Amino acid sequence: MRLTRLAALVLIPLLVSSLSAQAPPTQDLPAAPRAPSLSHAQPVEVRFTDDSVMKLTLLHDSLEFTTRYGKLTVPAGEIRKIELGLRYPEGVPQRIEAAMAQLADKDYRKREAASAELLRLQELAYPAVKQAANSKNAEVAARANRILEELERRLPEEHLNVKGHDVIHTAEFTFAGRLELATLKAHSPYLGSVDVKLTDARVIRFLSGSNEATLTIDAAKFGAGTGKWLDTGIELSGEMLTVNATGQIDLLSLASEKGVHLTTADGSRPGGRPTHFPSGALIGRLGPNGKEFIIGAKYEAVPPGEGSLMLRIEGSPWRIAPSGSYTVQIAVSR
Repeated sequence: MRLTRLAALVLIPLLVSSLSAQAPPTQDLPAAPRAPSLSHAQPVEVRFTDDSVMKLTLLHDSLEFTTRYGKLTVPAGEIRKIELGLRYPEGVPQRIEAAMAQLADKDYRKREAASAELLRLQELAYPAVKQAANSKNAEVAARANRILEELERRLPEEHLNVKGHDVIHTAEFTFAGRLELATLKAHSPYLGSVDVKLTDARVIRFLSGSNEATLTIDAAKFGAGTGKWLDTGIELSGEMLTVNATGQIDLLSLASEKGVHLTTADGSRPGGRPTHFPSGALIGRLGPNGKEFIIGAKYEAVPPGEGSLMLRIEGSPWRIAPSGSYTVQIAVSR
């Protein structure tokens, strides 16, 4: 009896050990892919260097920029637009440097190959070629000028004048800096997770800003012919804009003429020296260099260009500051 129990005590652990050795090892199953968190997402429109456009959801709470005064962290929800400066893909600076060196090579074929390489690199090579156009080497200067002429013929002006820094527009201010990230994390309803390489992007426009605004535009400040514009902070790029402007202004508020030359935001032609638009008319443009268009008392259309909606009042034909203001209601259909 004791022998049987002793045998059992010895054999059972051996049997368990044997079965454990024969059982296949347990493996950790791969974790199911997690859906991107959209709790802090910002809808954006990305314009790439080839002028294609994609609407995405940016997955960043904030973005950090390096400025001349140090690093600045900006909540993504407060950014309206980022104009990205020139960025070189990996290996491109070395290719440009090698091609620039070969512009002065004694071998004609190498000089020709260098010119062709710089043309292939297009706007990425433009700053270096522009600098070489003033070279003391006559051959280098001549070739650089020919390349410049060809690049300027092929490419639109905005491709050639890309800044070396980023320009960041927020609700309160605009500043120059550098977004140091190489890529931005985003999500597409069609493609899923997307990495936006900043070397491939030109402009990131944030679409989560307010679609409506009511503001007052003072005629004395923005209608005195001083070139001042009221920046509404509303970014537009192909959206329907609806504006209703109410109120009256006085184009000649001198004591003897006060109340005689009143006008609405549609403007009028009361005499005096002619103005480009009807005097007192509400005028708009998109961005600091956009084409001016008349808004008037009521406007409903897609304005030309893209950028922040800016407003002014056409001046008085008597070249004095008008008085009064308009109340402007703005709505955007995205």
